[in-house]
Amino acid sequence: MTLLTDYNKVYPAMEGRNNLFRDILILTIFGIAFGYIEGAAAHYLRVYLYPTGFGNTLKIDLHSFLIEIGREFSTLVVLWCVAMLTRGSFSIKFSNFVFIFAIWDIVYYVALYIFEKWPTCLLDWDVLFLIPIPWFAPVIVPITISLIGIIGCFVVRFIHAGKEKIRAGFLTSILLWSALILWLVSFLRHSPSEHFPAYYDWELFFHGIFLAIAGFVNLILVNKGGLKQK
Repeated sequence: MTLLTDYNKVYPAMEGRNNLFRDILILTIFGIAFGYIEGAAAHYLRVYLYPTGFGNTLKIDLHSFLIEIGREFSTLVVLWCVAMLTRGSFSIKFSNFVFIFAIWDIVYYVALYIFEKWPTCLLDWDVLFLIPIPWFAPVIVPITISLIGIIGCFVVRFIHAGKEKIRAGFLTSILLWSALILWLVSFLRHSPSEHFPAYYDWELFFHGIFLAIAGFVNLILVNKGGLKQK
């Protein structure tokens, strides 16, 4: 009887870990594949729009601009829908979206480097998005934010393994939203422009990192009761 009771306690935990590994593996494979597709699409766009290299100019005709906005929006829809099709609560689904987005974003730059040896360094400027206006930042910025997003996803998964429902808390929400707003301001403050900015606001970027880390730490503290039960 004791053996059966212990088995019933241990087996769900083992099954949960197996499901976690399987989910992360599938999402990672999808993110890598879709990141490769994004890199290939960007490579062809560069060849088509800037056959001699775009240097510091970002001029693009309106027709191509609108097509690119539609492509970017469709990409986000695909990432979102895949995440929403996964199992679990909304917090798990949303963390899956962040995870897929982060893997996709990092692999995109890896693919571009393989295709055309760009970026030449992590401080090269890039246009991150065009919705609703162009976002500008050195390549190291979105890569760093993506890595933070991956860490955040594992934090949520780790907490969720110990309790059925995750409590974000007011302070956690304020910290994470403030980080996102600071990063967004750092991307958009030089937009719109037909040229890459002369400088990037690193202060906003690092403040955002601090707030994001503080938010994840607070999320762990708010839910530490559930972790102890596990």
